[in-house]
Amino acid sequence: SRDVLEPPSLRTSGVSIGQFDLFLQQYDPSEGLVVQDAVLRIASDLPGVSHAALGSALPLHGAGAAQVYEAESTSPRDKGSGVSCRTFSVSPEYFDVLGIPVRRGRVFGKDEAADSHSALITSSLADRLWPAQDPIGKRFYTRDRGESGPLLEVIGVVPDLLRDTTKNASRMVFIPIRQNYHGRVALLLHSSRPTTSLVGPLKEGMMRVANSPQIFDVSSLDDYLASSRSAARTATMVLWSLALVGLSLALTGIYATVSYTV
Repeated sequence: SRDVLEPPSLRTSGVSIGQFDLFLQQYDPSEGLVVQDAVLRIASDLPGVSHAALGSALPLHGAGAAQVYEAESTSPRDKGSGVSCRTFSVSPEYFDVLGIPVRRGRVFGKDEAADSHSALITSSLADRLWPAQDPIGKRFYTRDRGESGPLLEVIGVVPDLLRDTTKNASRMVFIPIRQNYHGRVALLLHSSRPTTSLVGPLKEGMMRVANSPQIFDVSSLDDYLASSRSAARTATMVLWSLALVGLSLALTGIYATVSYTV
C-alpha cells in the first residue's frame, strides 16, 4: 500500500481525528483564525487530552498542497529547477499529537507570528535543497507560474514519514497555519480516553464558539487510516475493472474486424 508509513511513522494509539470547515460558514481568514484558536482551547481542556492540534491534512501519500520550492541560493543557471513538495498548514502541537520527532532545530512556538515565515521540512527535502549542509536558518521560496512566494526560513527538520524510493512523496514542508490559513482542517487529539467519550464534550464545547462550527467524521486515527486504505483499494479495483472492460471491448472490436475482412 502506498500510504504505508515507515519508522518513525505516525503515532496512532490514543489519537482521534475530526474535521470542520469554516469556508462553509463564510469566515474570512482573520475570523477563522480566532475560531480555530477557540476550538484548540476547548479541545485542549477536555479531560484526558494531552495535546490538540490542527492540520490542513495528514502527511500521507497524495495529501497536502503540491508546490514547487527553490533554495534562496539557487544560481541563475539553475533557476526554474525547483523541487516538487507537499505543503501542510499546521498548528504547533501537530508534531506532538502524531509523535513526529524533530531531528534538528525546533517546532513552531505557540505565538509564532503570521509574518514570521518559518517552516519545518523533511530530511529528504533538506538533503535535496542543501546537500551536505546544515539546513537550519537556510531560506527557500515557492515558484508558481513564474512568481516567487515569500522567503521561508527553516527552523526544524523532521524525518521522512513515507516509504517512497523516489523521495518525491517524502519531501514535505510544514508551515504555521497562521501563515497559511486553511478553513477546512483536521482537528487532532491525543488522549488517554477513547474517541467515543470525546465526541459529545467536543461538540458541546464547539457550540459555545461564535456561529458554532460543526465538527464531523470524528473517529480514531486507526479507523480513519483503515477507511482511507479501504477507499484507495476500492478505487484501484474500479480502475482495473474499467481497464479490463476497455480491453475486452477493444479485443471484441479487433475480432469483429478480422472476421469481417476474412
